[in-house]
Amino acid sequence: MRLLPAVALVLNLVVCLWAFYKGFHIEPTDAAIEEAAQGQRMSFLAVPGLVIAIVGLVRGRWALTCGALSVLLALGATVIALV
Repeated sequence: MRLLPAVALVLNLVVCLWAFYKGFHIEPTDAAIEEAAQGQRMSFLAVPGLVIAIVGLVRGRWALTCGALSVLLALGATVIALV
């Protein structure tokens, strides 16, 4: 039953690293600033999804609910990245 939160945890870790990569720009160009802002918007969904996945792993009765919510947040962050 804890498979879904474990998959959600890995998925959100990948999305968090992707958001960190997009948000880490040193050059002061307009494109870099826009991509950094997009990485920050992604992290607004990915980081809570990561926390919810950890809660789902710790709390056994909440595993399915937390895992599903965490996957939805990761997919929302991915949609933000692709738009």
